[in-house]
Amino acid sequence: MKWWSIILLFLLVIGYMSAGTYLFIWLEESTDLETRLEDVEAMATIVQSFAQQYGINATNVVALLEEAQPYLSTYGVDIIPDTSGADSPALNTRWTIEASFSMVTSVITTIGYGDITPMTSYGRLAVIYYGLFGIPLLLTLLSQLGRVVGRFFRMIDRAMKRCIGDDSKCAGFRMIVVTLLFIVFFYISFVLIPAAVLSYVVDFDLGEAHYFTFITFTTIGFGDFVMIFNETNEIFWNYLLELVWLIYVCLGLAYLSSILTIVGDWQSAQAERIRTLGIVPGAKKLVYRMNNPKNTDRESDIQDGFENPKSDEVAMDMSAIDDGHSTFRYIPSHMV
Repeated sequence: MKWWSIILLFLLVIGYMSAGTYLFIWLEESTDLETRLEDVEAMATIVQSFAQQYGINATNVVALLEEAQPYLSTYGVDIIPDTSGADSPALNTRWTIEASFSMVTSVITTIGYGDITPMTSYGRLAVIYYGLFGIPLLLTLLSQLGRVVGRFFRMIDRAMKRCIGDDSKCAGFRMIVVTLLFIVFFYISFVLIPAAVLSYVVDFDLGEAHYFTFITFTTIGFGDFVMIFNETNEIFWNYLLELVWLIYVCLGLAYLSSILTIVGDWQSAQAERIRTLGIVPGAKKLVYRMNNPKNTDRESDIQDGFENPKSDEVAMDMSAIDDGHSTFRYIPSHMV
């Protein structure tokens, strides 16, 4: 797929996510406001009852709860004591554009932070159908990006072949070395560097950012840390950072999936090679060009070796495999 096709596919993903962002705001905002208002009223009732029962000023109770809130938030406990009116932060919906976009990102990337989730039946049903189409759409984009990574993988593999040889005994060693190099590059490019950047633009220290990036790019997504940009930033700046982060997440997921795919394909190819050709210990591979007239005498020697083997260490499958250019045989080890 050409680059312009990848760009168009990426724009399609962005459009799909933008539509999902406004869809979930439309489905969840009113219910969320109603629920939060009920929570505020229930909390106000509890505060008033507590203050009357123990003869304490309600304002002091609210102040005490506000002091305790940062510590309780660590354990997922949310206290809403503010009942000062419609302008109270407690009465603002959680379903902002930024929060909704973060939610749809966690859905189609399957990270699933869980910091904000739909509460209505329609919203939960929408998540099912949204992910049903959105996840394959994003996987298509990741597979195309993964092909680009695969080209670099093959370039490095060819370079190593020139350095240490193309012998089949070195194939496993080459795969291990190249995979380790790619893992180290992944760790530096998609864990360490983003962690350093996020520690400046998000309310994380370096250790928390390091942990968050690893949890994100491996799609573990515990949800104990989520990316909330500094409130002092302009709204446009936060949205731009969200978009840049989405692009970087897509690149990281494509990179990681390409590594897993390449390693899996290599293992499958090795297994198929052994199954088809029946390699046994002691048998050596010989690439023999049967269509080369200069090798006529050698061909008869090889055929004689197949018919009258002098060693038990022979290939189990004596049939030739024609790739259109050359004929490949596994022959007795004493003939090599």
